Amino acid sequence: MRLSGQAFIFSASTFITNIIGILSAIILSRLLQQEDYGSFKQLWLVFNTITPLVVLGINNSMIFFTPKWGEEYEKSLLFMANSLISILAIIAGLILYFCADPVAQFLNNPKLIPFLKVFAFYPLFYLSISFKNIFLLARGKIFLSSISTLISSILLIVCSTLPVILYNDLLITIKWIVYGAAIQYFFYIILYFIYYSNNQLLPTYKQLQDFIVYSLSLGLTSLVATYSDFIDKYFVSYYFNPDQFAIYSNGTIQLPITSIILTSSMMVLFPKMVSLHKENDIPSMLNIWNEACRKISLIVFPTFIFCFIMAEPIVTLMFSNRYIGSVIIFKIYILIFAMRFTQFSTFMLIFSDLKWHLILSFSYLFLNIILNFFSIKLIGLEGPAYASVLVAAIVTSAILYRSKLLLKTSIWNILPYKNLIVNMLISILAGAGTFYASRLLGLVLSKLLYLVISGFLYLFIFITLAKLTNAINKNDLLIFKK
Repeated sequence: MRLSGQAFIFSASTFITNIIGILSAIILSRLLQQEDYGSFKQLWLVFNTITPLVVLGINNSMIFFTPKWGEEYEKSLLFMANSLISILAIIAGLILYFCADPVAQFLNNPKLIPFLKVFAFYPLFYLSISFKNIFLLARGKIFLSSISTLISSILLIVCSTLPVILYNDLLITIKWIVYGAAIQYFFYIILYFIYYSNNQLLPTYKQLQDFIVYSLSLGLTSLVATYSDFIDKYFVSYYFNPDQFAIYSNGTIQLPITSIILTSSMMVLFPKMVSLHKENDIPSMLNIWNEACRKISLIVFPTFIFCFIMAEPIVTLMFSNRYIGSVIIFKIYILIFAMRFTQFSTFMLIFSDLKWHLILSFSYLFLNIILNFFSIKLIGLEGPAYASVLVAAIVTSAILYRSKLLLKTSIWNILPYKNLIVNMLISILAGAGTFYASRLLGLVLSKLLYLVISGFLYLFIFITLAKLTNAINKNDLLIFKK
């Protein structure tokens, strides 16, 4: 299968998975009491804290070592990954179980204790086989990996929403989630022993050492990046009650279009750019990069502006009027989305600039801690959102500057700034026209119909302006249709 076809399948799977996650949040925020929903979101905050400590880069190492070691070592590689993660997951689960009290106190939610003790079993079942999809990707089994991802997502939404509908009890819901993870765990373990029933080569000590060292180096970067992304939620959870945390958490919801754009574009671009780098063809590499930035901005910028001006109907339609306080958080946080028209660290990865990549990751974490602390004291609940946007802008600028040094060119050559400015201005103009025209529609239409009609109106104005200014061409329209 062609690389573009693989990118489409993988991206579609990621998109659907994110949609399922959003649907789960919509259903639970409407069915659960706000305090219980806040507790539920705190459980996943704890899980996201545990995950990089348990996985330690092992999952991503599978992409590198699966093709490198070959099929004769597959059984040993899977067994080694499962064993390492299982040991760490058991340790993490035990710590979470016996430290449920202080964790709940830190999160300013004493009612979280019984939930944490049940949820402590989830990392063992889920994380111990979390590498399966990445392993399939490394084997080139894109379709199987996508199906596996979708099955896991569907099982999770069923286990997290059905018991709420039937019993409206958060503790029972958590038990169902653990049961769902256990079913997956034993299913894949049985498949492993059936498929790899024959004996295969055992890894040498050198291979084992290389795997662990590589995983630890990746894990450290992943650990810092993950905690940087969630640091604002730690601060909100610590300083505010579960109800307020629920409001903040819903405001920080990620648009699924971010994942589908970045994953598909990087799957297609990265291998080609690596090849051009080996040939030292920097001009061609920059041309590909600039064209990709221009095309992706034609999707990201108008989406950002539309969601910004329609924030209130979007948030209240999704989560109900109880979460009207999430609107301001959503409008602040979506500013980060405007920066997601590319993966800025790409050049650092291509040039293997891992030292500075790690330095900037730590800087990201440090700045987030400092600015979140002061912003929450000065501004309140919205403070961490402002801090997250500011830190993202600072670190993105630093990455651009580092990329400039690596490429030995100017920042203006790295970014197609003229195209980006035009695309943003067109998006703003289309947004202004939609905003004033849709005010009248909002008086007589339901929220859903109001959003749909406003969306089509915005799209019409944007495409018209883009064609008039030559910001979009026939080739771009063909790509969007595909």
